[in-house]
Amino acid sequence: MVAKPHTESTLCHDRNKLMQLPTHPGPVIRFHRKRAGLSRRELGLLAGLSQSSIYEVEHGKETARLDTILKLLDALNIQMRFESPLMHAYREEAGK
Repeated sequence: MVAKPHTESTLCHDRNKLMQLPTHPGPVIRFHRKRAGLSRRELGLLAGLSQSSIYEVEHGKETARLDTILKLLDALNIQMRFESPLMHAYREEAGK
């Protein structure tokens, strides 16, 4: 299966969608933590992380470890998805 080429209108639409997405998960994590009424200490207890690790992720530290981010996403019940024109084909090949 070959991915369909992007037309100018779909590229523009895709760019607009991308512009609305955060470039780092930190602001999303901070928003969810605050909405859940959790302090960094409380979230740290749930996720098994230090308050300083959470602070670093929330403030976009580029060296934040993926496993740290995944623990925070899990503790806050946030799902991460991979999207691309080829994901349907990937799922078919992977048997999912």
